[in-house]
Amino acid sequence: ARSPPSPGGYANTPGYDSEGKALSIKRAFWGRATPHTVAFHLAWLSFMVTFWSSFAPAALITSIKNDLKLTKAQIADANVAAVCGGVVARLFIGKFMDSWGPRYAFMLCLWATAPAVFAMSKVTSFAGYVACRFCIAMSLAAVIPCIQWTTNMYNVGVVGTANAIVGGWGNLGEKEREERQQGAQRTRAAASPRPAAGRPPASRPLPRAPGSSPPAATAAEALRGGRGPVWP
Repeated sequence: ARSPPSPGGYANTPGYDSEGKALSIKRAFWGRATPHTVAFHLAWLSFMVTFWSSFAPAALITSIKNDLKLTKAQIADANVAAVCGGVVARLFIGKFMDSWGPRYAFMLCLWATAPAVFAMSKVTSFAGYVACRFCIAMSLAAVIPCIQWTTNMYNVGVVGTANAIVGGWGNLGEKEREERQQGAQRTRAAASPRPAAGRPPASRPLPRAPGSSPPAATAAEALRGGRGPVWP
């Protein structure tokens, strides 16, 4: 078994306590890189990655629902599976962290669930979708090593602030993922003006013979008037 990493090499030096823990959170934002700074930024960044992957299906549920022909009940079941995945993983990650420390526990959360993230792009059935949601959500157990890692690095006088920052920035991954994915969907929709049914948009003008005067009605107006447009 491995003991949790300790910054003991900094013990009783300026800015650190007798256990080598940082006395100020400011060192995480400027100054030379130390194990405390590295742990701080890797903790929140890695935690953010788990939110990106775990909540990505929520932003794409419309496309996934259409592709896999999912019902509302199946979507609800998949959401329940995701919650269960996070709960199950947290039952085991604490014991693993006691033996191997937060860094290895963090690595386990990310590496063990990465194949499920890639597999989600190849899902063709409801069963595969549920299995991927369950496995990916297990990465959310990373919240435990995330908090423990910074706890090991900062003094009791500032550890609450450090934990709040890494946890809060990690949770921002859910909103960041939503904004990026919805932006990508809007960009793709703008680049593909043809409707999903495969016919031109209803606002396209009706075709006319060369040299004739412009038509008085557009396709949309013709549809509203009861006449179907004639597409080339």
